[in-house]
Amino acid sequence: MKTVVLLASLFAGGQFVVMVKLKVKRKDALEFVLETTLNVAIEELLKEVVQLYNARQSLLWLCSEVESLANHGSHLPPEMVGLLDEQIEELGLKDEHPRPSGGWVSCPDEMRRRNGRAPVPKMADLLRKSVQEVRALLDPNSGPCLTKKRLENGLDVIRGAVMIAYPMELPECDPIRQELQEPRSEIENQAEEAQLWFASKRMLPGNRLRDHLRGANESTTAIVKLTTSSKEGPPMREPSLTEEQQKQLMLQQYRRQQEWKELEEVEESGHLHEAMHGLSKIRFKP
Repeated sequence: MKTVVLLASLFAGGQFVVMVKLKVKRKDALEFVLETTLNVAIEELLKEVVQLYNARQSLLWLCSEVESLANHGSHLPPEMVGLLDEQIEELGLKDEHPRPSGGWVSCPDEMRRRNGRAPVPKMADLLRKSVQEVRALLDPNSGPCLTKKRLENGLDVIRGAVMIAYPMELPECDPIRQELQEPRSEIENQAEEAQLWFASKRMLPGNRLRDHLRGANESTTAIVKLTTSSKEGPPMREPSLTEEQQKQLMLQQYRRQQEWKELEEVEESGHLHEAMHGLSKIRFKP
């Protein structure tokens, strides 16, 4: 089923500009909802989608790293990563990076990436709450469309929490500090390599969105899918039923089968109690 929700018709420059919402999916996962116009060129749309996708992936990765920071402290120097405590002592290596605000508590990192000096509970909770807030901003089902400004706000939330927990800054080797100083995507997806698809057909450069969403109106909805490489080929079609609708359909079928089973049992039971046809008036003489 097509999905393009018509938001409004704005009168600009002597023309009506139809604003629409696109649900952007990567494989089967809904990544975000984007607001755009039917008149946008596919090249511009693809570039915007890729930028938002990359920035969102980067911010989600940053959230995971900040959780690790709250649990196990700052990142170890590269020469200490993966080493046992005995090995670190034998080699005479030391981690002399600034400690978190308020002190620290011991919480060793099983992966041996971080130094095991976690922030005190108050600071750790601050970091975790910032992660929760950012993930809520990035939730595609939260309501508002994803924008560059929304992503920047999320980055600012993480940056503020880290500055409070680590006023002397994280070590230069910590990937959180590197990401905050120079935000980049963990997945290097370029618009030149990526492709957009609607209804299993590629949205071709040179076209405009309206060329693919013909007949869009107030009741139309549209889902577009992103592939990050031409090698992926066309994505799978959207199922005609949602997962919830499929569950309801299976439940109805099961109930119907149970009803038929009960009816058959009642019918068989009734036949057993009936007299055999043609044998009711038989007399046996001595």
